[in-house]
Amino acid sequence: MNRNHVLPGLFVLGVLALPSFTQATSRSPEVEAALARWRAEQGASWRGVDDPETGRFQFLHGGRTTSGATPASDAEFTDRALVWIAATRELHGIDPATLVLEGTQFLPLGATGSSDKLTVRFRQEVSGTRVVGGYVNALFDAAGALLSLQSSGLPDLAGFDVTP
Repeated sequence: MNRNHVLPGLFVLGVLALPSFTQATSRSPEVEAALARWRAEQGASWRGVDDPETGRFQFLHGGRTTSGATPASDAEFTDRALVWIAATRELHGIDPATLVLEGTQFLPLGATGSSDKLTVRFRQEVSGTRVVGGYVNALFDAAGALLSLQSSGLPDLAGFDVTP
């Protein structure tokens, strides 16, 4: 096989695929305004990573909310996660009514020089039908402050008809 014939083809394929990987998603004015409100309430260090398919955020991170009282149980962390998911809905578009608790996980990161954390994981369902790959993860420090929200779910599904 002559490598000279293969490489130009690979180069063309790479160039044709390049726009899909580098094309920036422009955020809607509504998402930009919601981020500005969130930063005004919770601190300017918060950042969002865009989901190129939805125009919403797939990851909100870089800050730390005020924690209030330290949650004493997994159930209290779960309740707190749902509150923050609802408070950030304009950013990621996930309706808390479409979420089902998957579980909580204590992360003993204090042993590695960081601090202990806890994550709450929800799967997304609509009327009992699972959204393939649809999850929301809330990461907290041990005192109960939200550190990040990650979403792979689909926005604006509440009320979506899943009847076959």
